[in-house]
Amino acid sequence: MRKFNSQLLNYMFAFEAVTGAKVIDCFELNDKLLFIVDQGHLGRALGREKSNIAKLSKMFNKKLKIVEFKPDPVLFVKNLISPLKPKSIELHDKTVQVIVKNPKIKGLILGSQKKNLKAYQDALNMHFKGLKIEVV
Repeated sequence: MRKFNSQLLNYMFAFEAVTGAKVIDCFELNDKLLFIVDQGHLGRALGREKSNIAKLSKMFNKKLKIVEFKPDPVLFVKNLISPLKPKSIELHDKTVQVIVKNPKIKGLILGSQKKNLKAYQDALNMHFKGLKIEVV
């Protein structure tokens, strides 16, 4: 089980207080905070005209990425890497394959020293035990 530090817990509580959306998980992703909200809570999390993102970004002094949880691992990974558009995302055995033709998109998904991929993998493992993300 993953342990949250006090800073991440503070971010999660503040996020829920401002938005009214239920936060399932929170990660630091390079210079951003990645919030995973419960299914059906994305609109509430974003706010009217994305006003909650601006408010929370200023409050935390960080950029935010908000992802809606999906019970299907393929859709969940699609939400994680959004707005990037791979050719396809497929589930093979215990591996979610993200198939990318454009090397620039592949680089953005992986991130510097694969930091983005590690954060996405951590998020996937929290909700879908034993699955692995592979970018090909």
